[in-house]
Amino acid sequence: MTDTAPDRRVMPDAWFRGGSTSARCISEFARPNREVLRVARTEIGERQLGPFVLPPFQRPPVWTREQQIRLIESLWGGLPIGSYVWNETTLDDPCDGWLLDGQQRVTAILAYVAGEFPVLGWRYPDLPRVDQRRFDMMPVGAIQTGYRDPDQCRDVYDRLAYGGTPHEAKEIANNAE
Repeated sequence: MTDTAPDRRVMPDAWFRGGSTSARCISEFARPNREVLRVARTEIGERQLGPFVLPPFQRPPVWTREQQIRLIESLWGGLPIGSYVWNETTLDDPCDGWLLDGQQRVTAILAYVAGEFPVLGWRYPDLPRVDQRRFDMMPVGAIQTGYRDPDQCRDVYDRLAYGGTPHEAKEIANNAE
């Protein structure tokens, strides 16, 4: 590399604009009666996931049941599970409500709360109310963005999603369209 003055920056400014980073309780998105951010437009390939909308470029869930169980065990064990990233703008915006990262984790949490599988020998609906409340109040990292451009949302998704379970070649080809 070339020499630079010690007070001259060479790295770019951050382009990612996460307007709000916080810890949200699981109950904020996993309760059955939770209000949806907006209804998915299935005719363009969006899918509903709890209160969130999965954008058309999101692949289907790929985690195995074992991966889902391990995530819930991690939550019960107090381990951090990373942040989910969702886009919230205005109801008339096509990108509003899009879940840009965290589909696998949110899917696992919703399935557990729905009683689809046991963890540590217990299905969520069969837990004592005190344990249900403990789970509901567990914090999960959440980052809210406010992008209005679907291409920007796609860029965020691509940069975040490719670090998890690897996409297969056919998924990459389908998402390039």
